[in-house]
Amino acid sequence: MTAEAPPTPLTLSEPPPGYPSDWVGDAVLKDGGTIRIRPIGTQDGDALRAFTRNLSAESSYFRFFRVKKDLDPEEVKTFTEVDYRDRMAFVAVHEGRLVGVGRYTLVETTEGLAEVAFAVSDDQQGRGIGTLLLSRLTAYARAHSITRFRAFMLAGNYAMMRVFRDSGFHIVKDLDEGVYTVDFPTGESEETREVDERNERIAATASLMPLFYPTSIAVIGASRNPLSIGGRLFTNLIKGGFTGPVYPVNPKSPVVRSVKGYPTVLDIPDPIDLAFIVVPADQVIDIVKQCAAKGVKSIVVITAGFSETGEEGRLLEEQLVAVVRDSGMRMVGPNCMGIVNTDPTVSMDGQFGPLTPPPGNVAMSSQSGALGLAILDHAKTLNIGISMFVSVVNEPDE
Repeated sequence: MTAEAPPTPLTLSEPPPGYPSDWVGDAVLKDGGTIRIRPIGTQDGDALRAFTRNLSAESSYFRFFRVKKDLDPEEVKTFTEVDYRDRMAFVAVHEGRLVGVGRYTLVETTEGLAEVAFAVSDDQQGRGIGTLLLSRLTAYARAHSITRFRAFMLAGNYAMMRVFRDSGFHIVKDLDEGVYTVDFPTGESEETREVDERNERIAATASLMPLFYPTSIAVIGASRNPLSIGGRLFTNLIKGGFTGPVYPVNPKSPVVRSVKGYPTVLDIPDPIDLAFIVVPADQVIDIVKQCAAKGVKSIVVITAGFSETGEEGRLLEEQLVAVVRDSGMRMVGPNCMGIVNTDPTVSMDGQFGPLTPPPGNVAMSSQSGALGLAILDHAKTLNIGISMFVSVVNEPDE
């Protein structure tokens, strides 16, 4: 069961006193999606109530030890008004919705022991959100002299037990009358670092698959003019023999290079893994929102006119990144020349330069578009095979 929830801001517009803004950050989930994790604030009250109401009976029972349909005003105040030291909470925000909460409360000052608890929306479970919340809470606790966590869990709460078991912490658990007491230190160890690194590798690989191994591509701004950037990029994708469908999107061109075009990405009848965006800078935000609504997994923004142009462009780029983060997409660009993957299972020449390098085993990344063109030119001249090439330039999605 899901109900309409109030929008949850990625970052609070008016943080309360003492709000640890430096702990706001984005993370990649194990399925490749992205999510924002940040400290809770008093402005999250309505979103937290909606989150609690939308929990299934089972999830609510596991979290509160009873089925809780709503939070009363006093509970909302207790949960959102933390002191960011002895009482702390992080929320996970996805697509404008609060989808996870993790919190701790100091219970034994002399021993540095805090009680910890989590809840994740039913439709978001299994993506690694609980693990990320636990990692963020333990790091924060260490920074505030909290040395141990304790959690109370019902015996049937296998999902949360798996989060604790797979965390890399040395866990001591005790079962009494159907309730587990789980104790573990917050300190880092070689095992916890290995777990974190492994999880990051898995998540990073999954998030980049739609970028470098897409099964379908849309070129938004594809043009019939062979000399335009949109025209050259679309031509390179077709000539390069991309193994999936390539959809041109241009409201003024129903056909591009004999391929049926579409007015918007929303009009394409099939799913899209990757969208190249070649439209004026003032249109990019709206186009990216359309991509998010379509369910596009990754984008390459070729368009210039962002942070490289000054303050106005920097603010526009911040808006762009916020939309990308909120939708869970990955992005290359803006102000880039594109990406290439010569693997024959993909054969993606997604750049607007005049040269295509021969396939090979060397992967390259360039922050400069001019240098990128020079690299591809030099590689072709010397017959150096390229496996992958990416032009990152502004690289706000790091």
